[in-house]
Amino acid sequence: MDHSSSDKTDIVPVNNSTSAQQDIYDQITPPTDGLGLLFNLKYIIDHDLVLLEDFYTVENMKKFIGSEENPFIRKNTGINVSIRGHHFGYLANIAPTDQAGLSNCQFSAALKQTDKGKMSGIIHLICINEVGPKFVEVEAVFGKNWKKEKLYQSPHACKPLPRRGISYHFDDASIKRTVQIAFKRVHEPEDRVFTLSSFYTVLEVL
Repeated sequence: MDHSSSDKTDIVPVNNSTSAQQDIYDQITPPTDGLGLLFNLKYIIDHDLVLLEDFYTVENMKKFIGSEENPFIRKNTGINVSIRGHHFGYLANIAPTDQAGLSNCQFSAALKQTDKGKMSGIIHLICINEVGPKFVEVEAVFGKNWKKEKLYQSPHACKPLPRRGISYHFDDASIKRTVQIAFKRVHEPEDRVFTLSSFYTVLEVL
Protein backbone atom coordinates (compact mmCIF):
# COMPACT_ATOMS: atom_id res chain seq x y z
CA MET A 1 0.00 0.00 0.00
CA ASP A 2 1.18 3.53 -0.78
CA HIS A 3 1.32 5.34 2.56
CA SER A 4 1.85 8.71 0.90
CA SER A 5 -1.81 9.21 -0.04
CA SER A 6 -5.09 8.68 1.78
CA ASP A 7 -7.85 10.37 -0.24
CA LYS A 8 -11.19 10.22 1.52
CA THR A 9 -14.13 8.31 0.11
CA ASP A 10 -17.78 9.25 0.32
CA ILE A 11 -19.87 7.65 3.04
CA VAL A 12 -22.44 5.22 1.68
CA PRO A 13 -25.31 3.52 3.53
CA VAL A 14 -23.88 1.04 6.02
CA ASN A 15 -25.73 -1.91 4.54
CA ASN A 16 -24.41 -1.36 1.03
CA SER A 17 -21.19 -2.92 -0.23
CA THR A 18 -19.88 -1.24 -3.38
CA SER A 19 -17.07 -2.09 -5.74
CA ALA A 20 -15.41 1.20 -4.73
CA GLN A 21 -15.36 0.10 -1.10
CA GLN A 22 -13.97 -3.30 -2.07
CA ASP A 23 -11.20 -1.56 -3.99
CA ILE A 24 -10.35 0.36 -0.82
CA TYR A 25 -10.18 -2.84 1.20
CA ASP A 26 -8.07 -4.58 -1.45
CA GLN A 27 -5.36 -1.89 -1.23
CA ILE A 28 -4.51 -2.86 2.34
CA THR A 29 -1.84 -5.35 3.39
CA PRO A 30 -1.33 -6.70 6.92
CA PRO A 31 1.10 -4.60 8.99
CA THR A 32 4.59 -5.95 9.58
CA ASP A 33 5.82 -3.22 11.91
CA GLY A 34 4.60 -0.33 14.05
CA LEU A 35 4.47 2.14 11.18
CA GLY A 36 2.47 -0.25 9.04
CA LEU A 37 -0.08 -0.72 11.81
CA LEU A 38 -0.41 3.05 12.32
CA PHE A 39 -0.74 3.72 8.59
CA ASN A 40 -3.56 1.18 8.38
CA LEU A 41 -5.32 2.75 11.35
CA LYS A 42 -4.98 6.19 9.79
CA TYR A 43 -6.40 4.80 6.56
CA ILE A 44 -9.42 3.47 8.44
CA ILE A 45 -10.03 6.94 9.87
CA ASP A 46 -9.39 8.83 6.62
CA HIS A 47 -11.93 6.67 4.80
CA ASP A 48 -14.45 6.49 7.68
CA LEU A 49 -14.44 2.70 7.43
CA VAL A 50 -15.68 2.07 10.97
CA LEU A 51 -18.99 3.61 9.86
CA LEU A 52 -19.49 0.89 7.23
CA GLU A 53 -21.10 -2.37 8.27
CA ASP A 54 -19.17 -4.45 5.74
CA PHE A 55 -15.88 -3.33 7.31
CA TYR A 56 -16.53 -5.66 10.25
CA THR A 57 -15.33 -8.95 8.78
CA VAL A 58 -12.64 -11.45 9.68
CA GLU A 59 -10.89 -10.76 6.35
CA ASN A 60 -10.70 -7.02 6.99
CA MET A 61 -9.39 -7.50 10.53
CA LYS A 62 -6.62 -9.65 9.07
CA LYS A 63 -5.82 -7.03 6.43
CA PHE A 64 -5.96 -3.87 8.51
CA ILE A 65 -4.84 -5.04 11.94
CA GLY A 66 -3.11 -8.25 11.00
CA SER A 67 -5.33 -10.50 13.08
CA GLU A 68 -3.79 -13.97 13.17
CA GLU A 69 -6.86 -15.69 14.50
CA ASN A 70 -10.54 -15.57 13.61
CA PRO A 71 -11.95 -12.80 15.80
CA PHE A 72 -15.34 -13.08 17.44
CA ILE A 73 -18.11 -11.21 15.59
CA ARG A 74 -21.46 -10.34 17.15
CA LYS A 75 -24.38 -8.85 15.22
CA ASN A 76 -27.38 -7.55 17.13
CA THR A 77 -30.75 -6.43 15.84
CA GLY A 78 -30.66 -3.31 13.70
CA ILE A 79 -27.38 -1.74 12.66
CA ASN A 80 -25.18 -2.97 15.47
CA VAL A 81 -22.08 -5.10 15.06
CA SER A 82 -18.96 -5.70 17.14
CA ILE A 83 -15.76 -7.65 16.63
CA ARG A 84 -12.83 -8.47 18.91
CA GLY A 85 -9.72 -10.62 19.03
CA HIS A 86 -6.55 -11.32 20.99
CA HIS A 87 -3.76 -11.53 18.42
CA PHE A 88 -2.88 -9.01 15.76
CA GLY A 89 -0.06 -8.27 13.39
CA TYR A 90 3.64 -8.36 14.06
CA LEU A 91 2.91 -7.83 17.78
CA ALA A 92 1.40 -11.30 18.11
CA ASN A 93 4.74 -12.90 17.29
CA ILE A 94 6.83 -11.00 19.82
CA ALA A 95 4.43 -10.06 22.62
CA PRO A 96 4.41 -12.17 25.80
CA THR A 97 1.18 -13.88 26.82
CA ASP A 98 -0.68 -13.50 30.08
CA GLN A 99 -1.71 -16.27 32.46
CA ALA A 100 -4.92 -16.90 30.55
CA GLY A 101 -2.92 -17.80 27.47
CA LEU A 102 -4.08 -14.76 25.52
CA SER A 103 -1.85 -12.26 23.78
CA ASN A 104 -1.26 -9.05 25.69
CA CYS A 105 -2.22 -7.27 22.47
CA GLN A 106 -5.97 -7.13 21.98
CA PHE A 107 -8.39 -5.28 19.72
CA SER A 108 -12.08 -4.54 19.46
CA ALA A 109 -14.26 -2.59 17.04
CA ALA A 110 -17.94 -1.77 16.98
CA LEU A 111 -20.61 -0.02 14.94
CA LYS A 112 -23.86 1.11 16.49
CA GLN A 113 -26.85 3.30 15.84
CA THR A 114 -27.47 5.85 18.56
CA ASP A 115 -30.84 6.74 20.07
CA LYS A 116 -30.95 9.71 17.69
CA GLY A 117 -30.52 7.44 14.67
CA LYS A 118 -26.93 8.54 14.02
CA MET A 119 -24.07 6.13 13.36
CA SER A 120 -21.05 5.74 15.62
CA GLY A 121 -18.02 3.51 15.02
CA ILE A 122 -15.02 2.73 17.21
CA ILE A 123 -11.80 0.77 17.06
CA HIS A 124 -9.68 0.08 20.13
CA LEU A 125 -6.26 -1.58 20.47
CA ILE A 126 -4.47 -2.50 23.69
CA CYS A 127 -0.74 -3.32 23.99
CA ILE A 128 0.19 -3.99 27.61
CA ASN A 129 3.83 -4.72 26.89
CA GLU A 130 6.82 -2.87 25.47
CA VAL A 131 6.56 -3.69 21.77
CA GLY A 132 3.91 -1.25 20.52
CA PRO A 133 4.55 1.56 18.01
CA LYS A 134 6.76 4.35 19.34
CA PHE A 135 5.67 7.92 20.05
CA VAL A 136 7.82 9.26 17.19
CA GLU A 137 6.09 6.86 14.81
CA VAL A 138 2.68 8.09 15.95
CA GLU A 139 3.73 11.67 15.20
CA ALA A 140 5.11 10.60 11.81
CA VAL A 141 1.71 9.17 10.81
CA PHE A 142 -0.82 11.33 12.65
CA GLY A 143 1.16 14.57 12.89
CA LYS A 144 2.28 16.79 15.75
CA ASN A 145 -0.98 18.68 16.17
CA TRP A 146 -2.01 16.75 19.28
CA LYS A 147 -2.94 17.83 22.78
CA LYS A 148 -3.00 16.23 26.19
CA GLU A 149 -6.46 15.17 27.31
CA LYS A 150 -8.28 12.87 29.64
CA LEU A 151 -9.12 9.76 27.66
CA TYR A 152 -12.45 8.14 26.94
CA GLN A 153 -13.60 5.19 28.99
CA SER A 154 -14.98 3.17 26.10
CA PRO A 155 -17.94 0.84 26.81
CA HIS A 156 -16.53 -1.39 24.02
CA ALA A 157 -12.96 -1.43 25.34
CA CYS A 158 -11.11 -4.69 25.90
CA LYS A 159 -9.70 -3.17 29.09
CA PRO A 160 -10.13 0.23 30.79
CA LEU A 161 -8.09 2.99 29.22
CA PRO A 162 -5.48 4.91 31.18
CA ARG A 163 -6.61 8.33 32.38
CA ARG A 164 -4.06 10.45 30.53
CA GLY A 165 -2.86 10.55 26.95
CA ILE A 166 -2.83 12.59 23.77
CA SER A 167 -5.67 13.20 21.34
CA TYR A 168 -6.14 14.18 17.73
CA HIS A 169 -9.28 15.66 16.20
CA PHE A 170 -10.01 15.33 12.48
CA ASP A 171 -13.59 16.66 12.46
CA ASP A 172 -15.51 18.13 9.57
CA ALA A 173 -19.08 19.39 9.13
CA SER A 174 -20.60 15.91 8.95
CA ILE A 175 -18.38 13.59 11.02
CA LYS A 176 -16.59 13.94 14.34
CA ARG A 177 -13.30 11.98 14.32
CA THR A 178 -11.41 11.59 17.59
CA VAL A 179 -8.21 9.62 18.18
CA GLN A 180 -6.89 9.06 21.69
CA ILE A 181 -3.57 7.36 22.40
CA ALA A 182 -1.86 6.40 25.64
CA PHE A 183 1.81 5.49 26.00
CA LYS A 184 4.06 3.76 28.46
CA ARG A 185 7.68 4.61 29.16
CA VAL A 186 10.23 2.00 28.18
CA HIS A 187 13.83 2.21 29.36
CA GLU A 188 16.17 1.17 26.58
CA PRO A 189 19.98 0.99 26.86
CA GLU A 190 20.54 4.38 25.22
CA ASP A 191 17.45 6.42 26.04
CA ARG A 192 13.91 6.43 27.38
CA VAL A 193 11.33 5.55 24.74
CA PHE A 194 7.56 5.90 24.83
CA THR A 195 5.59 3.09 23.18
CA LEU A 196 1.87 2.88 22.46
CA SER A 197 -0.16 1.10 25.12
CA SER A 198 -3.66 2.01 23.97
CA PHE A 199 -5.17 3.31 20.73
CA TYR A 200 -8.80 4.36 20.67
CA THR A 201 -10.70 6.14 17.91
CA VAL A 202 -14.36 7.01 17.63
CA LEU A 203 -16.17 8.38 14.56
CA GLU A 204 -19.61 9.89 15.02
CA VAL A 205 -21.96 11.10 12.31
CA LEU A 206 -23.23 14.58 13.21
